[in-house]
Amino acid sequence: MEEPPSYERLRSLLEPLLCNMNVEKLIMGWSTKVELYQNVIRLAKRYGVEVYLWLPVLSETGLLKPIGRLIDDEGNEVQTFGLKNGENFEFYCPNQKRNAAGFLDIYDEIFSDIPFDGVFLDKIRYCSFSNGKSGVFSCFCPECQKAYAAAGISQEELLVQMKRVRAGDGDYQGSPLGIKSYQAGKYRFANPIWEEFFAYKQRCVYEFLKPISKTFRDKGLKIGMDTFSPFTAYFAGQDIAALSELADFIKPMMYRLTGAPAGMPWECERLLRETLTKPFPEVLSRIPGMENAGGMPFDLEFVKSEIEQLSAVGVPLYPGIEINRIEPIARTTPEYIRETVNALSQTAIQGFTLSWDLMSAPPDNLEEAARLFGRRE
Repeated sequence: MEEPPSYERLRSLLEPLLCNMNVEKLIMGWSTKVELYQNVIRLAKRYGVEVYLWLPVLSETGLLKPIGRLIDDEGNEVQTFGLKNGENFEFYCPNQKRNAAGFLDIYDEIFSDIPFDGVFLDKIRYCSFSNGKSGVFSCFCPECQKAYAAAGISQEELLVQMKRVRAGDGDYQGSPLGIKSYQAGKYRFANPIWEEFFAYKQRCVYEFLKPISKTFRDKGLKIGMDTFSPFTAYFAGQDIAALSELADFIKPMMYRLTGAPAGMPWECERLLRETLTKPFPEVLSRIPGMENAGGMPFDLEFVKSEIEQLSAVGVPLYPGIEINRIEPIARTTPEYIRETVNALSQTAIQGFTLSWDLMSAPPDNLEEAARLFGRRE
């Protein structure tokens, strides 16, 4: 975990925004300094703002508790993708019971006495292609091998097809995993074993989160969830419609300009790089439903169509958009923020989540956010 800023530093940034912006919720985490949370909660309550504890669920808890890692199709532990200190994109298997137990123990031991309004559950997934092919071609731990058999999925066929993708054989030369089409957040493949595999992973994540969600509900806490955009969520085990049954709101990450995990351009490029022997971007334009995907920043019309797919989920949507600026990962500007907000405001959303974090947002971006989301009396 990174050393958190002082309360005085946080207050100097937060209070002007709370005074001037129409803020509903504040997401904060996951330092272990209890007093810092208590001070921020007292400040937020003066402005009628709810405070949610940010918690990584299937990642990063290994810093504090024993965990069970993901095992790939070649029998190796899936490697960590390191972005910055305290956020290592190391993922754990949802079928290993100790991973749920360890996560809840962390909450009980450190955070349970702090008066949060809710919890915000992040890293509720398997790896994406950011962790390479191995990240997606997982998990094959003993528990998962039993689960494949129980689900009626041919592990032998799955391993054969994964080996063919690694070799770039046949159908896999010109289309990622042999994708035939993309519609309503779901893909169709030349070989249906992939549809079985990804549907299975989505069930595993949902079943993992169901008792965790109930635990927090029983404590009187609201629940927010962080998800990928649908086109990437599919590969990481996130059925957003199903997950919305467990949440009070969903934050799909619509990071159009981010060259790092969860960034739409990054995840799109990694999909191509890891599944094709030659990562040529124009391949997407030949897949029905993916014609407009891609670009830097990511195509706005495709982003809007992704949000429209989620409009029937039944809980409020607060898409995440970047206001941070981290060179060279996220070169955000006030103009970019304005363009994104104006376009996505035309969709069926209830608001925006200003991401990734306040500490990395420069003054000009914060000023633009204050202008766009000024407090309405």
